[in-house]
Amino acid sequence: MPSIQVDDDGSVLHYEDTGPPSDDSKDYLTVVFLHGLGINGNIFSRVLPLASSYQARFVVVTSRGYAGSSEFRLEDIEALKSGDKEAQAAVVSGLGQELARFLSRFIQTHGGPKTSVKNGKRVGGIAVVAWSLGCITLSSFLSHAPQYNEQLREHLGQYLRTVVAYDTALSGYGIPPPPDFSLSPFGADTSPDERFKVFMYYASIYQTPVLDLQDVSIPYLLKRTETKQATLQQISREDFDAVVDRHAFDTWVLFNRARPILQEAIVRAYFHPEGIWPEVDVKVFWVDSGSWGMLWGAKWLADRVSSWTQDMRKLDLVQLENANHFMHWDEPERFTRVLMDHLV
Repeated sequence: MPSIQVDDDGSVLHYEDTGPPSDDSKDYLTVVFLHGLGINGNIFSRVLPLASSYQARFVVVTSRGYAGSSEFRLEDIEALKSGDKEAQAAVVSGLGQELARFLSRFIQTHGGPKTSVKNGKRVGGIAVVAWSLGCITLSSFLSHAPQYNEQLREHLGQYLRTVVAYDTALSGYGIPPPPDFSLSPFGADTSPDERFKVFMYYASIYQTPVLDLQDVSIPYLLKRTETKQATLQQISREDFDAVVDRHAFDTWVLFNRARPILQEAIVRAYFHPEGIWPEVDVKVFWVDSGSWGMLWGAKWLADRVSSWTQDMRKLDLVQLENANHFMHWDEPERFTRVLMDHLV
């Protein structure tokens, strides 16, 4: 199992890599995928075989706490539980620092073309695509870039060209849920096992499409109905076992306790780039037929972007029509086509 060391303690992140395209392209794009909460990198297994069709290289990174990668340190878990903002901030910062080291060392190990411009289009380089709660690693990575040493910043700056926040989880925005518990699938006495099962259902639900984020409100969300069977109810037992990681779910869900830190990270990442990697643009993909939580978060971000009057990163909100949170599993060809269209 290939892995890359990401700190001085020997911690590693596992990854799957399609390798460079076989057509000897000198300008191929490397797309690095980050998975979400309780779902491991195998969720992108239907996307990986499509890399060659786009003359691209696809890499899926396994987050800490998931099989193949190092576990979280006990002190990090305790920090997340503690409510101590400074301790929690250090753990969140670590996610971004580890991604930065992973990307730099991946390039050192495997090479790959730097970002350049040919015929008016960017070619080569690296795009990072974070899905669901994986977006907290992405926002930490960008928001803490000013703290990286100059050599690391310069190295990554030669390659990094686009980041995609793909259907960010509600907690990934660091904002509280709507002030109406009728939207929440959880009760005060919901057991951990039941919470896990219900979460997996709601995360993969299909509901009435939202035509415009400006329509999102509590009354509007309450009127939506289920339109077809949820992805993780349709999936085979074998596939479910291959993509779901209950152990990691119980650890990563603790980041919900650090919401203020996560919101600070996403605001710095998108709205306060501090001159670091100014050419790196942000694509925020939101699905219109998924769970209310992701839509509530996307609406929060859209409102903030529309009211922002200062300089910020180039940011585009992209609607994925008639898609749920698992578009890359249910419709890998359409997902990959849309993704690559936005990475040119």
